[in-house]
Amino acid sequence: HFPISRCLAKAAVSFDAYDKMRKLLPLNSHYIMRVGDNLTINSIKGTIYDLLGYFAPGLAACIGGLLIFQQANGTQDVFVAMRAVVKGLSVFEAFLVIVISYVLGHAIASASSWLIEKKLVEHVKGLKDAVHVENILDSTHYEVFCRKYATAFQAPYGSRDIRRVICYVQAKQPAVYETSMTFLAFYGMARNLSLISGALCIAEAVLIGRICENLLILALLAVLSLIFLYEYIRFRKYYLDTILSGFLIPTE
Repeated sequence: HFPISRCLAKAAVSFDAYDKMRKLLPLNSHYIMRVGDNLTINSIKGTIYDLLGYFAPGLAACIGGLLIFQQANGTQDVFVAMRAVVKGLSVFEAFLVIVISYVLGHAIASASSWLIEKKLVEHVKGLKDAVHVENILDSTHYEVFCRKYATAFQAPYGSRDIRRVICYVQAKQPAVYETSMTFLAFYGMARNLSLISGALCIAEAVLIGRICENLLILALLAVLSLIFLYEYIRFRKYYLDTILSGFLIPTE
């Protein structure tokens, strides 16, 4: 006798587990979680940040560095030379470029965090004010935020206490927290690309006397650095706004 009732009971339990797991995903996620999959929300988050925050900036730095190197050696058409280099890569060399880009991306992220986030933003009033909680929330919601923070942590909110809020949202509102990770990845990428563009701009300035076209490239890199700095501030504000919204959601 085939135990149909037992199979149906197991199927119901599995579907219920799947439904609960699916509801934890961000509303805009394109990933489908199935029971038994090894893919988790944290791995999705890590993959997005690894790709945007580390690999993409590292690859941009490799390409930019190669272009600067070719210019320094007097190459007339650096883009044609660049295409030739890319076409000549073997599978192993392409894999090596990926690994180097990823590792370099970590170094760039550390440097940009120190130079842009801790030095530039913290010491330039306009940039610093733009990412402060009291300027992201309106006055009414900021008062509610301060009251809830004091209740949750038994202390008044200080400008350096945002990490407590992030940890609180991660524990109490995991779906909101995972959604905010997308903005975190984009603002990390923009911050890193701003640093890379600035560094390449300085390198171009060193070569300015050797190649007449450098002036245009120099101006382009300077503009790109400012654009990426703006995007960094914009996505950081989106990230904080999402975290603060999650913190203000009533919990049982």
